[in-house]
Amino acid sequence: YIDSKGAGGEPHKDVVHRLFAPIFESETMLHKTDYKTMLQQLIEQDGSSILEYVVTDETGPDHNKLFTVIALINNNKVGEGTGKTKRQAEMHAAKMALSLFGVV
Repeated sequence: YIDSKGAGGEPHKDVVHRLFAPIFESETMLHKTDYKTMLQQLIEQDGSSILEYVVTDETGPDHNKLFTVIALINNNKVGEGTGKTKRQAEMHAAKMALSLFGVV
């Protein structure tokens, strides 16, 4: 970076992008991650655990519902999430469970 400052151009940007693009892409992918799939795969490694999602609350009018879902592993609550769809609430619950296990 310092060497390229005097060159008049900005070749340092190319170097930074080339070196750090994989990191930036993985961070972007983290935001698009399917936490339900990640949790399912983690649970399947054990082979004997059962993962389920249970809707515990539904509030609001039909056109603007808010769902609350808990994630259970062997009937033990490991996460809770809310969202405008059941899937969104399940994703939040799965993310909470994964953070409990230190995965995210």
